[in-house]
Amino acid sequence: MVIHNLITRAESGSALDIEASVYSQIDLRVVAIIYRPRGTPNWNVVRMRELGLNTFEGEIPGYAVTTQGLEYCVVAVDETLSGIGYSGLPGKPIQVRVSPSGKPWRIVGGAIGAATVGTASYLILRTQD
Repeated sequence: MVIHNLITRAESGSALDIEASVYSQIDLRVVAIIYRPRGTPNWNVVRMRELGLNTFEGEIPGYAVTTQGLEYCVVAVDETLSGIGYSGLPGKPIQVRVSPSGKPWRIVGGAIGAATVGTASYLILRTQD
């Protein structure tokens, strides 16, 4: 059984950290994330590392998180190569809506804010003269 909090929104270029709890009575061979930018045919795989107490974590790299969106699944496979659990499937992956990177907009917003404060200060000081 694989349990994790679904990630449905992300910012372009930002890596996605995914944590999952995996429960199995049989030894696990691998717990992995399969992912792809929406609209691309090939899946990529990232092996998740075990943190202990049935918890695993992995990261989808930021370069794969594009504004076209992202699809991913978390899968666990036991030592007999039987899939014992999953969250999302390649035929029905978890869909992530990706917004543009906020960094440029924060810079532009900060510059506009500074210009506005500067202009307001100038007008106040000018009217006091």
